[in-house]
Amino acid sequence: MLYDHPVRRNACVVLICAVCCLARLSFATANPNPSLLITEVSLRAPEYLEIYNPSDEVVSLQEFFFSYYPATRVSWEDPWRFRSFPKGATIEPHAYYLITLGDSAEIQISADWNAYSSMMLNASGGAVAILDQAPGRGDIIDAVGWGSSFLAYGNAAKVPPEGQSLQRRHGDTMGEPFRDCGDNASDFGRAPLNPANSRTGAVLVTSGTFLANLEAEALDILLLNASSSGQRLTLSTQSEMGVTAECQPASLDLASGEWGSVQLSSQPSCYYVVDLETSGYDPATCSIIEAAWARVCDGQVVQTESSLVYLQEALDPRITQLTGITTDMLASAPGRELVMAALLDDVAGTSVLSYSGNAFDRRFIEATAANLGLQMPLIEWIDGLAWARSAFPDLVSHSLEAVASFLKIDQTHHRALSDALMANQVFQEAVSRLGSSLYVTVWAEDEMLPLAALVLRLDPSW
Repeated sequence: MLYDHPVRRNACVVLICAVCCLARLSFATANPNPSLLITEVSLRAPEYLEIYNPSDEVVSLQEFFFSYYPATRVSWEDPWRFRSFPKGATIEPHAYYLITLGDSAEIQISADWNAYSSMMLNASGGAVAILDQAPGRGDIIDAVGWGSSFLAYGNAAKVPPEGQSLQRRHGDTMGEPFRDCGDNASDFGRAPLNPANSRTGAVLVTSGTFLANLEAEALDILLLNASSSGQRLTLSTQSEMGVTAECQPASLDLASGEWGSVQLSSQPSCYYVVDLETSGYDPATCSIIEAAWARVCDGQVVQTESSLVYLQEALDPRITQLTGITTDMLASAPGRELVMAALLDDVAGTSVLSYSGNAFDRRFIEATAANLGLQMPLIEWIDGLAWARSAFPDLVSHSLEAVASFLKIDQTHHRALSDALMANQVFQEAVSRLGSSLYVTVWAEDEMLPLAALVLRLDPSW
């Protein structure tokens, strides 16, 4: 028989596998008509899938299917869950359709369709797809795989951190507002949650790059009102490293389908670095014994403040051995009311870098302010330890002392000002290695989350 011959048998196996692969590739080929795009996937609560219609035609979804594939699935024909779209479902030209999965009561978002009443997406790996027929019978309109998934267009997209979603990167023209090169890893990045539905939505487009310095020229951004009616859209900016930028104008009144123009200009890149020495590890029972804060603008330390803090009781000898601070030194120091009031007044409304595990400095500052009856100001905290862990993953320890030693930063350890300046150097080196992003978000009145987010890579010039 044919299969008794090992060479022929192997050849047949190869042929069968090739046919199967071709069949799978045929099914996985996106249907060019209609050209819907999955533009955002939130992998954690609230779970949702956002679809955008880039064409000039109304697209009916009535015969389409939504499908979800866990990371273990190896065929597009084998979803774990799939469901047809509701009767009469459509997407208007240049508009969105939002699918939610599970209860989104904690963050109220308005969906066009709640496909399943329970959450199902696994943030570590999986895939979702929009099909023009039931699985195995037609084509994939669009799909995205992430993390450890076997199923993806090209390479799987990287998993975004908590509080962010997978977002299709924006294009650079009104005609092609989203990137679609056929590779999920290239097409998708991370961004703040910004779900849009058939009634509200926006699109941001830019062809430029953004430099985090004062010499950078203004960057032109185009904004589309992708909702079904006119609305006022407001833009805001936020960065991961204290960089600020100004949008002019900050708000636009746009009719449905209308484009508007905005200029983005950089502002001084300023933040504070804060470090504390304390009498122990529990903010409920221990006290701050030294506080230091340094203002950094465009990469340069421009101001430093440091003060010991009065302590009524005797200091634990172990703390003295660690820091060099003695009970006698604290006996004549300013009271914590004066020191904390000065610190909070300076850092109010700014970005603050802190390098500590379990938000140590932040918890002590907040507990002390509450104990003194001081109002805690609005602060955007930057986690220096998280930056170091990402930038230097091979280090056994990511303590400030260990990372500074690796980078050959020569400073005195366990004094507040010295540690603050050292934390700033470690942070700047981490940013230089990893890069950073500026998020431009678009908000509409009465919406809890933005409608669109543009991610611009920052190039710090320190």
